[in-house]
This record gives sequence, structure tokens and C-alpha cells, in this order.
Amino acid sequence: MAQGNNKGNANTNKPAAAQAGAWYKKWWIWLIAAVVVAGIVIGCVFAFSGGSGEQKKTDPKVIETTVAETTTAPQTTKATAAATTAPKKPSIDEIVEQGFKKVGIVKLHNHINDYKGVKIITAVTVRDLGEQTVYATVDKDSKTLAFYKFELADKNEFKDAKKGEVIAVYGTVSPQGNVGGTVQIQDCHIAAVGDEAKDFLKSLDDEQPTVPTTAPVTTHPTTAPVTTAPATTAPATTAPAPTKAPETTAPATKPTEPPVEPTTIDIGTKTIYSENGVVVTLQGMLIDQSYVKFDIHIDNQSGKQLYVGAKDSSVNGKTIDLIAFELMEIGEEKDSGMFLLSSDLKDAGIDRINSMRFKLILEDPNDWDNPIISDEISLEF
Repeated sequence: MAQGNNKGNANTNKPAAAQAGAWYKKWWIWLIAAVVVAGIVIGCVFAFSGGSGEQKKTDPKVIETTVAETTTAPQTTKATAAATTAPKKPSIDEIVEQGFKKVGIVKLHNHINDYKGVKIITAVTVRDLGEQTVYATVDKDSKTLAFYKFELADKNEFKDAKKGEVIAVYGTVSPQGNVGGTVQIQDCHIAAVGDEAKDFLKSLDDEQPTVPTTAPVTTHPTTAPVTTAPATTAPATTAPAPTKAPETTAPATKPTEPPVEPTTIDIGTKTIYSENGVVVTLQGMLIDQSYVKFDIHIDNQSGKQLYVGAKDSSVNGKTIDLIAFELMEIGEEKDSGMFLLSSDLKDAGIDRINSMRFKLILEDPNDWDNPIISDEISLEF
């Protein structure tokens, strides 16, 4: 029995000894574990801080590269844009440096023989506009001494030309010079408009207009466009009287009488257009040494401000510009005119106007893209 008890006691003591010697109860094991964990934590912190540090070092490089790329691109774009826009509109000084001579239109008119075939730059007040032409005049004492016909190389430049405005224009004077009182400037471009053109006009060394009307009157008679229509008046006024008397007694006054009192032809009164609130009435025809004028009366009851012009014009079946460009205010009614240049008639070989065809064009300054164009107007003489 005693042995059995001893055995039982022995068996019960073994688990207690085992529990007393368990590993997790040994303090040094926990110390080692703590050291290991601390090392792992420190290592992770170091690794993380080192990685983020590298990222911080590389990120600025990426940002700097991006900024550098974005700052250089717009500079290139601006340079390209400047390069493409600058040559389109040379300055007046640059045009002069290209060999264009500065001259006023009056001086050009007074000394036209010195400027035949010469490249010139001048400033004018726009009087009328044709299909691709700007017209100006030399006037004195309410009389027109000469027409200027600036033939634009690019019709898109018309957006810069408005009736009554000053523009600077450059081109080449026709080798023929003054033909029938008209000076043609070929291959023209508009150099400036508005204040810049006005300043340039003031800077020009111009002259007072002289009246060299004897040559146009003798070489290109006022009756040339309509030799047969005024059968009773034209030969009587131009052939006998002005040929002998001015040469001997009064060369200063007699030759200027035809432009002062041009020949008037009675062609009756006829309404040539009456639509869209606009009525245009033809009232007569007038012959001057430089042009043929058809007197018209315009009544604008359209409720809009309108520019009244002409297009697709022909005389005796030959295409010739008809100058008719008038600004009509709302409700305005006034006399005006449509002009054929004598030089154009002469170049076309027309000595007598038998017929004329054209269309009226009505343009609203607030809606340029939608003009009103009339049916063809036909006139027989």
C-alpha cells in the first residue's frame, strides 16, 4: 500500500515539476523575443523612412522636368505665332524700306509723269468701293479734279476699307499715268487704317491741287462716251468754242469750263428699283471729262441703315465697274450718283453708251453676311 501511495505521489509531482519548468515562464526567453521584435520594428521604420526619403528626392526631379517642359512649350508656340502673323501686315516703315515712295495723292496728281510705274505708298479717304477696287478723288472747290483707282491684290482686304475712312495704301502707279483723269494704282495692299492711317496722312508732304484739265479735255473729250446721244448740244459746245478761244485769249479759264458745267443728258425719270423699303429713281445723265454720272435719288424706308452699292455691271455687254456706294441712314432720302469712269470706257473701246446692266446690292452694317441683291437692272439709251 505504501508503495502504491508513493507511486501515486510521484505521479502527481511530475506535472507540477513540468509546469514549474515551462518555457514561457523563463524570463530570458521573453527578453530575447523583445530584442528581436524591437529589431524588426526598428528595421521596418528605417526601411520605410529610407524609401520615402528617396521618393521625396526623386519627386522634385519629376516636377522640375514637368515644369521645364510646360514652360518651354508655350514660348515656342508664341514664337511660332509671332513668326506667322508678323509678315502678313508689314509696318509703314518696313514698306518704305522695301522701296515704296511716300507721296500724297495731290502731289501724285500734280506730277503724275514723274511717278509712272513707280511703287508708292499714300493715304486716302475712301470715296467708293468697286468689286475689288478702292476709289479716291482729288477735289478742289467742290469739284473733282481726278479719280484714283486702287486695284487691290486681295479682295479680302475690303474688310479694312469703309467709305469715308482714311486708309494707307501701297502699290504701283500704272505706266500710263493719268488716263482720262484717272490714276490707276495696281497690285495694291492696305497698309493701315484708322488713327495710324490718319497720322500717316498728316505726315505726308503734299501740295495744293492744281488744275491740269487742259490735257484731259483735249485728249479725251467729255463727249466721247456718248457721241450720238447729245447730238444737238455736245458738238456745239466742245468743237467750235473751246478749241480756238482758249489758245489765244483765256487759256486759264476756258479749258476748265467743261468740268465746271458738264454736259447734262435728259434720259427721263425712271424708277429702277423699288423693293425691301428702298426706292431708287434714275433722274438723268451727266458727262464730265473724267466720268459719266447717272443721277439717282435714293429713299431708304427699310428701317435699317444700308450701304447701297452695285455689282455685276456691264456697258454695251462689256464688263465695266459701276461705282455706286452710298451710306443711307434709317429713313434718309437724298440724291446720289452712279459713276462710270471715262478711262474704263475708253479702254473698252466704247464711244457711245447704248445699254447698261447691273445689280444693286443693299448691305446692312449689322449683318454683312446677308446682303440684299436685286435682279438685273437693264437700261437702254
